[in-house]
Amino acid sequence: MRHLPRYAVPHVYLKEFTTTKSEKKKNKYRIPDESYRIEDPSESTSPSKNNDYSLEEFKVECKLLYQKDSKKVSLSSFKIIKKIGKGSFGIIYLVEMVENGKIYALKQLRKDLLIETDALVCAKLEKEVLKRARHPFLVGLNYVFQTSVNIYFVMKFYRGGELYKHLQTKKRFSEDMVKFYGAQIALALGELHRNNIIYRDMKPENILMDVDGYIALADYGLAKIIDDKKLTTTFCGTPEYLAPEMVSEAGHNKQVDWWGLGVLIYEMIVGIPPFRNRNHHVLFQFISTKEVVFPPEKYKIFVSDEAKDLILKLLKKKPSERLGFKNDVKEVMDHPFFKSIDVEKLLKKEIVPEYKPPVNENDKYDLQNFGPVTESKEEPIETVDQKTMEAIKKNEVIFFIIYRNSFLISFNQLLRFKLHTH
Repeated sequence: MRHLPRYAVPHVYLKEFTTTKSEKKKNKYRIPDESYRIEDPSESTSPSKNNDYSLEEFKVECKLLYQKDSKKVSLSSFKIIKKIGKGSFGIIYLVEMVENGKIYALKQLRKDLLIETDALVCAKLEKEVLKRARHPFLVGLNYVFQTSVNIYFVMKFYRGGELYKHLQTKKRFSEDMVKFYGAQIALALGELHRNNIIYRDMKPENILMDVDGYIALADYGLAKIIDDKKLTTTFCGTPEYLAPEMVSEAGHNKQVDWWGLGVLIYEMIVGIPPFRNRNHHVLFQFISTKEVVFPPEKYKIFVSDEAKDLILKLLKKKPSERLGFKNDVKEVMDHPFFKSIDVEKLLKKEIVPEYKPPVNENDKYDLQNFGPVTESKEEPIETVDQKTMEAIKKNEVIFFIIYRNSFLISFNQLLRFKLHTH
């Protein structure tokens, strides 16, 4: 069996990849020419004289590569401590690496649920964003592996828990704290935008705090890789944080993230989002038409002029008028509200935070900063019925592509394989 070559084009997937109709009928898939190869041909164990792959040959190659990679990290590499969260497609666990005793967060994605909800695209994008997240204020990916039933993401464990819990406890943050947190989130968004990624899921629940008091943006399930000049129309996110262009479904881009930052800063200072209503129809009307109102003096909630100006500029209804539209994160960080923040020191984590979460230094499994958790370990489910397993096996190539870090492939090609296997 010959070694599977890898190809890449900067910033985009392999749009040059093409397969003719006649080749499809013969179950053949054409690989791009050698100008796109990023792997040394000498690494190939058995070079081929042509560029044709049959689907079966491709699947066998995937299995061989998976068997090779699975020896590096597997479920047996970790000791399950406790369940610490639950998502749409699986569970998040606190785990300890058997080899070195390091603590991690293990996110389990159930393959059958990804198939049932047609969320394969979301899983692939989440992995891609995690992989690209190399920034002090972004949760990144340490390991990724799969079993026959699940895909697992291994990430840093943030012992401080969600920013939401600390905001609930304190009710409101001081403006100095808001500057500290807001600057970190702005820089995190700027890094995502630099990589053509829009986040789209801003809320305190998606911001994690470490023991040192610094924070990181997490959960990229709604993120999307998109070109600067394009718009997307997917309706997604938390209702109170949706931007007007998302509500109207007129098409949106990275400007929705700056709107989300404006809502977050308002909520951290005031204690509630700027637009609220239990009826989502009314809420969306408020977002689209209502002006931002700050609490009157009788409530004794101080909001400085600089903070008001920043919030109002981030919450402009028209994306083209919103702060960040012209120069993205630079424009936001140049605002007077962040004048006292030394960005270089912040990135190096040299600024002493006003608040640090309570932790028990003598207990590395300490979960006091998390919500209610199960007392039992509740091991990941690794057995499913025969019908479910058959559905998973039909998509084995897709799951391999999702989980394997080094395998670069266009999603159009992935869909061809998916259609072929059904």
